[in-house]
Amino acid sequence: MKFIDDPLIDGDKITYYFKKGGAEGNCINNDNKSSPCTRHLELVCGCDGLTYSNPCVATNHGVNFYTSGACSD
Repeated sequence: MKFIDDPLIDGDKITYYFKKGGAEGNCINNDNKSSPCTRHLELVCGCDGLTYSNPCVATNHGVNFYTSGACSD
């Protein structure tokens, strides 16, 4: 999520809100592709919106951030 300060709502009770970010920015790091992985199944959803079989596989695909479980459609 990105933290936004919006002057258009400055006088209101809510002056700060969160906006969901996409996969741009620092989601992917191509330097992370070096570790051998096991075939252990522990699904994770990468910040790129793809489901990986386990955290190691996600990291080897350059994914910096992921959550537990498969991505929703």
